[in-house]
Amino acid sequence: MNIGRIFHTDEQSITLTLSKNNLFAIVGFFLGIIFIAVPIIGFLTNSGFYGNATSLRFIHGLIELSFLMIFCWWALISKYKFIAKFIFGVLVLAYLRRHAIDLAITIDLLYIEGFLAFGVIINRFALHKGFDFADSRRSITLILLFTTGLMTWSTIVWTVGLIKIGTLPVVQCLTVFILGISLLLTDWRDRFVYHTYSFIRNMSGWSNAFFMAILITTVLGLFARTNVVADFDSIWYGLRLNDNFFGDGATPFDSLNLSTFVYYYPKLYEMILSPMSNIGDFSTILGVSVFFWILLLVASYGFLIQFGFDLQKRIIVVSVIGTIPAILNMSTSTKGELIQALFFVMAIDQLVSFYKSQKINQGQKNHIIKSNISIILLFFSFMLLTISTRPSSLIYVALITILFILVVIKNFLGMKTIVMNDSLSSNGNKSDLLYARFFFLI
Repeated sequence: MNIGRIFHTDEQSITLTLSKNNLFAIVGFFLGIIFIAVPIIGFLTNSGFYGNATSLRFIHGLIELSFLMIFCWWALISKYKFIAKFIFGVLVLAYLRRHAIDLAITIDLLYIEGFLAFGVIINRFALHKGFDFADSRRSITLILLFTTGLMTWSTIVWTVGLIKIGTLPVVQCLTVFILGISLLLTDWRDRFVYHTYSFIRNMSGWSNAFFMAILITTVLGLFARTNVVADFDSIWYGLRLNDNFFGDGATPFDSLNLSTFVYYYPKLYEMILSPMSNIGDFSTILGVSVFFWILLLVASYGFLIQFGFDLQKRIIVVSVIGTIPAILNMSTSTKGELIQALFFVMAIDQLVSFYKSQKINQGQKNHIIKSNISIILLFFSFMLLTISTRPSSLIYVALITILFILVVIKNFLGMKTIVMNDSLSSNGNKSDLLYARFFFLI
């Protein structure tokens, strides 16, 4: 039933018809504003945040980042792209030098690019072919190659530790050798930087440029933050891996006589951070977490293609995900939540790919498994990788595995769709956002 109301003006009559769903949406919108505004007001007036928000350090940082965002937006939409990008590039370099993070961000970038290059080499050696980066889901391809290189490197350094020679200096030297050789042996087009630049260069539209400017400015702000502040857990453990993880001349498998349960968590992320430890700069350690924040957004962008989102919707959703305060705070911490989230997104992406291939091969009960063995292996591989990051991943692994089992049962028993409906193969209808939200929540 529709609710109608007529507004009269001097020139014309405008009829505004509100459906029941739209009415609920409007009421929910205003209630949401109230529920968000009340805690924010209380937070500003009854906590120490107000003092921080009015400090000169915060105001100067806000002015700097606002200035950079405006110039970034201008560089993306300007007709004089070369001049605009040159000016913005100079401003970025000045910003990085002012906050003394230019060297740290360069080291971290080479570190992350090295894993991608190593993954490219492993792929070419194993499959005797390269990946097609021209497809619409090249972001997922990049993450797969990066994970291949990361896990191969991890296997090597853990094995070196197992044979009692994997001390911190040995791991650092081995990392420099493996990643350095990988960077030298791969093409410059096998780089995150190249694909990121190609993506940004071909971007059009004011709104797309605006949200991309927000993300680029956020990256700069996060790296600047790594040289200013660190959370307690990072100070207590993650920034002291040379003492708490390796010990003096010890390997990760040697006992350090530490009894707290946290010292016996899965240590994949600590091993990833360890090459950046004990080099005299905490920004290089925390900067790795910032890059995993970026990789999470890259994976989320590729995952949203599964739901038929167009470019504008993908950029908006990724911008919202990336600027959630909890996620932003984890991006400058040595805790492993972001790599855990990255592996979860990749696992669910493989689950959705498996489901969509099931719909294409509907009725071919045996064919569905045989033709998608690689997808199934990738799904369970990412599930296992999440367990190696944080103990809290066990409950989510169980839930997502149940989803996979339900999809398989649905195919073999010929049941109607249990978990998802046909919107996964649509072109971005209204229910797509609900499914995307569901997957990101779990």
